[in-house]
Amino acid sequence: MIYLNEPTGKKVSNPTVEDLKEILFKNDKEFWKRSNEMELLYNTPKGDIVLLMIHSEIDNLFYLEYISPYANTPEFVVYNDDADKEKIITVYVGGEPHEFTATTFVSADIALEAVKTFINEKGKMADKIKWIDSTEVELCGGDEEDDEDDDDEEEDFF
Repeated sequence: MIYLNEPTGKKVSNPTVEDLKEILFKNDKEFWKRSNEMELLYNTPKGDIVLLMIHSEIDNLFYLEYISPYANTPEFVVYNDDADKEKIITVYVGGEPHEFTATTFVSADIALEAVKTFINEKGKMADKIKWIDSTEVELCGGDEEDDEDDDDEEEDFF
């Protein structure tokens, strides 16, 4: 069975692709106001949970995480080759700012492809989408040492 935990707090059993398509393309700021995160959960026959997390931070751009107990590396994030690798997007998780490269955000069309596969193929990761190991996210925009140097420079100004 698949469950949807909406940002509003509402839980939906066996949501349809059409339900998710409406959410992704509606771009309803009120819907995402309470939380910027929505979860699709698949309960496997073994009782394990496979998770597709959808974060909406920017108008019609989504950050996707795929978490599976069956993968060699359990967490993946979607990767957008067409995005500006130098552009940094600040998102807030639990009120705290976190910086990610623009390459980890995708359009509603790509998010919908991930949702379709997850729902129609019972928790599977969409093969048509590029995914990377979540531990590589910090490295997407460039060298970590450069980032640390930038942070030091910023701290000098404050």
